[in-house]
Formats: sequence, structure tokens, C-alpha cells
Amino acid sequence: MSTTLRILKRVGESNLWKRAGRVHTWLYRRTGGRIGHAAAGLTNLLLTTIGRRSGERRTVPLAYIPDGDRYVVVASNGGA
Repeated sequence: MSTTLRILKRVGESNLWKRAGRVHTWLYRRTGGRIGHAAAGLTNLLLTTIGRRSGERRTVPLAYIPDGDRYVVVASNGGA
């Protein structure tokens, strides 16, 4: 595995993306999407799911791009 992939894997497994996701979600909600909808040239959405066993609601920001009359949603764990 290359050094770059090892670094991405380590960052992806750290709490960095979890914390960044929480901040992103908070800003997105707090500003009605004015901050957080478009970031780094990508458009983002907030996806809320409910845990099958826990029943806990989880919201994560995900990037999306239009593809004709559909959308492609990207969930990459920060490139890891």
C-alpha cells in the first residue's frame, strides 16, 4: 500500500471526519444551507438515517452531483 493510501486510511479511521461532519451538519442546519451546501466546488446534502437496532438517528453530510434527471451521491469517508 502506498504512503498516501496509508495516510488516507489513518485519517479516515480517525475521529477527524466524525468531528468535521458534526461541524458541517451544524453549520448547514444553523444557516439553512447557506454555509455547507456548496463546499470545495461540491454540492452537499444532509442524509439522516435511523439505526436498525438502536433506533438512533444519524445525520451525515454527503456530496452529490447531478446526472441528467438523477443524482449521484458520494460517501467516501474523506477519501479513505
